[in-house]
Amino acid sequence: MTKTARWKSNPTVALSIPIALDVSGLDSFASLLEPDNFDLVKFTEAFVALFATPISALLPMRLVGTILPKLSISTNLELIEPLIEEDLPNYNTEFHVDGVEDGRVAWLVEAENRTSDDPVIFYAHGGGYVFGLFPNFPYLFATIYKWLGNDRLSILLLDYTLATDGTYPQQIIEFTLSYNKLAESSVNIIIAGDSAGGHLSLAFVRHQSYKPFEEVPEAVNQKPTGVILLSPWVNLYPQDGVGSYKTNSGKDILGAPILRHFTEVFLPDKSLYELPKFNPYNDTIDWDSILPETIFVSKGENEVLRDDITKWTELAELNDSEVYESPDAIHDSAIFTPKLSDITPEIVKYLKSLGY
Repeated sequence: MTKTARWKSNPTVALSIPIALDVSGLDSFASLLEPDNFDLVKFTEAFVALFATPISALLPMRLVGTILPKLSISTNLELIEPLIEEDLPNYNTEFHVDGVEDGRVAWLVEAENRTSDDPVIFYAHGGGYVFGLFPNFPYLFATIYKWLGNDRLSILLLDYTLATDGTYPQQIIEFTLSYNKLAESSVNIIIAGDSAGGHLSLAFVRHQSYKPFEEVPEAVNQKPTGVILLSPWVNLYPQDGVGSYKTNSGKDILGAPILRHFTEVFLPDKSLYELPKFNPYNDTIDWDSILPETIFVSKGENEVLRDDITKWTELAELNDSEVYESPDAIHDSAIFTPKLSDITPEIVKYLKSLGY
C-alpha cells in the first residue's frame, strides 16, 4: 500500500507509531516533539493513531486534551523551520493584539513592506477546541505559500485559548479582537480554518455581519475578501448511525461520540449544544448576504462530517465550483499530508481566482 492510499482510505492500517491506552503512550507521543528528533511523518502517524485506537473512545476528550503537550506558535514554527525550503519574511514574528495573551498570534510569513492592499490569510486551527496547534497546521500553509508563489501574500496564525482553559465565547473573542487589529493595516483579509477552526471562522462571519454573539466585542465593519474552510465542523452534536456518521464509521478518524465530547468541553451549557447559531448545517440565515462573493470549502468522501458539510453548502447556496470533495479522503486530510493531498492545489487555485 502506498503512503498516499494509506492516508486516504484507512488511517488505521500500518501506522508505525502505536499509541497505548495509558499515559506512557501519550508520553511517547510527546517525545516526538523534541526539536532534535522531530519527524513530521512519524508525528502525523502518531496523531492519527491517537484517534484510531481505543483511547479516543474510552478516555474523555477533556482528559486527552490536558495530557497532550501544548505547543506555542513559536515552538511549532521552530519545529517545522528545517522543513521549509526558503526563508520566509518575518517568520515567527509575534503580532500583538490587545486583549489576547501574548504569543497567541504570530506571522508564519509577512510580506516585506506589507501594504493594506496586500492579501493576508488569517488562519485558525482545528482540534475540536480541545487539541492545540501542532506542526501540521502551519506546515500546510507554508506549503500553500510556496506553491502559490506570491511574495505579497502574508499568513497570520491564531493559537486561540483551548476550551479546557476557557470555554465559549473565549475563542470567538480572541478571533474577533485579532481580526479587528489586523483590519487596521489590511483591507484584504482571507479567513481560513480547518475543522473547529472552520467552525470558528463561520461563527465570526455570523457575528460580524448577521447577529453578534453576546459578550463578544463588536467586529469591525470590513468583511473578509475570501474564506477557506477545510472539513468545517458544522454540526457540534451529531447523533450516531445517521447519514455519513453511519456510512463512514470506521473509515474516518472521527466519530459522533468524539465530536459530542468536544462540544461538552467547548460549550458551558448543554442547552447550547444544538442551537442553530452554533450549528451552521441547520442555521437558516441568509449566508449568501454575509459571505464573500466566492469561498472555498473542502470535504472528504470518507469523513463522517461529509453529509453535514453538504447540508451547509446547500443551505448557503454555494456553487459547485466553491466546494471540493476529495475522493476517499478522511477528515481534514490536507492537514495530515499537505504535499500529497489533492486539496492543497485546489486551495492554491482558489487563491489565484481571487487574483493572488
